[in-house]
Amino acid sequence: LGTIAGTVVAWRLVPLQRGIPALAARATMASALTARHIGGAVNYVSVAEYGGAAPELVAAGIAADNAVVAPYFVGLFAASGPAKGGNKGGAKRADPAISATDAAAAVAAALSIVALADAAAPAHLLLPLTTAVAVSFATAFPSLGARLAPAGRIVGVVAMQLFVAAIGAAGRVRGLARSGLWLAAFSAVQLAVHFCVLGAAKAFFGLPIRELAVASNAAVGGPTTAAAMATAKGWDDLVLPALLVGILGYATGTFVSIGLLSYWVR
Repeated sequence: LGTIAGTVVAWRLVPLQRGIPALAARATMASALTARHIGGAVNYVSVAEYGGAAPELVAAGIAADNAVVAPYFVGLFAASGPAKGGNKGGAKRADPAISATDAAAAVAAALSIVALADAAAPAHLLLPLTTAVAVSFATAFPSLGARLAPAGRIVGVVAMQLFVAAIGAAGRVRGLARSGLWLAAFSAVQLAVHFCVLGAAKAFFGLPIRELAVASNAAVGGPTTAAAMATAKGWDDLVLPALLVGILGYATGTFVSIGLLSYWVR
């Protein structure tokens, strides 16, 4: 809710048209940044592709957003109070060892999900429907999903890095300079309002600051950064909730943001 409120305010305050003249492109990038701050980079790319954003705009948006999110995390970490003493979860956990069979099974499952979505959806809906099919699969077959997850996560990280590199290679410096500043301003207003909603939640509902901070991190950064924050702070009871809330953002961020995009360009 904080991210959506921030998007509505930023849409009115930030003159994105100075860097992105076309309404459809502006709405697409604003919605993609919304998806980024509810879910993650995958949601951002899904919405950007759905709206037909140019590669240089996609690269400019993720670069601008990263420049804003990094200091936000620093501020969030500081505002959430001191770390709990005697943190037993402070040590980093090593990634599980995976075999070639594990990796092959994860890739086969992922390709099957994509093939199923591709058979049922037009091209501009492929990524959102793939998300829906993957979430449905994990919900219907949790034990199988749990066996595939460790290898799938590692393979997925590699694939995402390759994808981000390809997006960057398609960008042009001139386009980044023209639109990146306004996209960074849009992202900054989004997060400022998001943070104000956190303050309102604490004031009116008495929610603990540590839970609000982890929830914010899970939305803006995703499950991994939120769980890392909870671990670093010694809030071991919030590590699993951080992961679950972050995954909920992955599952819903694309669809919420496509709804906003459809409203703006209707």
